[in-house]
Amino acid sequence: MSTPRERLEQHKAVFRNTPGNEDAFRPTLAASNVDCAIEITEALIGLKVAVDSMANQAFTVMCNLTAAIDKATAQAILSSEESTKVAKESTKLAGQLNRLTSWIIAAAILAAIAAAVQVGAALYVVFRR
Repeated sequence: MSTPRERLEQHKAVFRNTPGNEDAFRPTLAASNVDCAIEITEALIGLKVAVDSMANQAFTVMCNLTAAIDKATAQAILSSEESTKVAKESTKLAGQLNRLTSWIIAAAILAAIAAAVQVGAALYVVFRR
């Protein structure tokens, strides 16, 4: 298919080759106008198709993005719930460790008292004999 410029040049050539009457100019001008209108219409149709295609692609991308955001949100909720469970378990274990540490300190104090009593008993035996 020829370009609009080539078709216009063909119409001008027909106009130039006709003997100088005004009637030969009118069909050439009309054909040129029709060709221009056809080209503009084709360009508009192509533009509409391109815009529709972009709109469809943008819609598809937005749908995919929304689905990905929903999936990430669900994963974040699950992760948050797991994190909460781990934090509660950690708090529970920390409390148990603190109680165990308190018992160890109490046992160490009692062992020190027992050692002091033994030293006192040993000194009593040594100095009383």
